[in-house]
Amino acid sequence: MSDKKVESIIRDVFQLDDNQSLEDVLPGSIPQWDSLGHVSLISAVETAFNIRFTPEEIAEIDSPESLKKVVSRHVP
Repeated sequence: MSDKKVESIIRDVFQLDDNQSLEDVLPGSIPQWDSLGHVSLISAVETAFNIRFTPEEIAEIDSPESLKKVVSRHVP
């Protein structure tokens, strides 16, 4: 369930169409995922799951898949 929720948050934060594949959504690959967009994404995910990422985890997040992996460490 958390994977779908993460995908939904990514789509909301970056204002992506529900039909757009997230496979190619990476920092810099879309204009929305710049440094400010990254902070917005992290904040939205932390709020939605009531978790806090470490600075190392934040630096590790460079794709939807890596974000899901980091979230899975906090959410069983």
